[in-house]
Amino acid sequence: MQSGYRGSGSRKPRGLMAWFLILSIACFLIQNLILLLGGQYHYQSLITRWLALSFTSISEGKIWTLVSYAFLHSTGNFFHILFNLLMIFFMGREIIRLHGEGSLLRIMIASVISGGLLFVLVHWGSSLPTIGASAAVYGVLALFCMTRPNEPITIYLYFILPITIKPKWLLWIMGGHALFGTVAWEWLGSGNSIAHSAHLGGLIAGIVYYPILTGRLVLPSLFRRRIRVTTVKPDSSGFPKVPRSKRPLAVEYSVNLSGREELRKEVDRILDKITSQGFASLSQAEKDTLDRARDILGKP
Repeated sequence: MQSGYRGSGSRKPRGLMAWFLILSIACFLIQNLILLLGGQYHYQSLITRWLALSFTSISEGKIWTLVSYAFLHSTGNFFHILFNLLMIFFMGREIIRLHGEGSLLRIMIASVISGGLLFVLVHWGSSLPTIGASAAVYGVLALFCMTRPNEPITIYLYFILPITIKPKWLLWIMGGHALFGTVAWEWLGSGNSIAHSAHLGGLIAGIVYYPILTGRLVLPSLFRRRIRVTTVKPDSSGFPKVPRSKRPLAVEYSVNLSGREELRKEVDRILDKITSQGFASLSQAEKDTLDRARDILGKP
């Protein structure tokens, strides 16, 4: 998939995404090596039993399979790993540029676990395993579509046919397909080789994570990261004096925005901060500044 969005962010893959791609390719090579040297029996004993996800693996206490299954891919279908890694590469670098590398890490972990849990729930009592990073792909895709819903992107169907579509419509199509496949083919039907429930779980994680990332959905205090800011005033000697009280002092964000030039400089600073740290790093005052700038600078 290629995005039609153009920005000033770096086009080079960051550390997190590079490591994920390298680890996925390494696991794929190891899978094929075990299958080649040990045959199907050893492959099932080592890979499927200990790393693939299923209701049986969770019931046996192999909790790590909620994550490990995402690094495995079908050995008989090279396009399985190729499609997933290409999607992670193209969509992942956009998420890094828009929200920061930390957000990509969180949405990938949340999507993999959410997709795995929904798969186990749909296949409750079954030993049917699943592998692949498709849940992470759907989660990253959903987050991107929620962030840029109306900016057209071009996707290449089967890597050949270009289709230009708005991300919000792509999200509806992917979500509808995943929901239909989960209900019709996995839950009510005989099923097929595609884990639609894992796709749906990853998609849900991406949709839920977006309002959390942008501050529109407030989590309970237990799940929020607390940041304390303290001020230290210098004493008569000119050196900072550490206050005895451990209670943090409130620090307010303020900047003179009376002139259009000062406003432009402040907007540039905030945009640089978004590029380097992600949108979630902005304070409420900085978000309000962007809203005011949009109204003021948009006027002739």
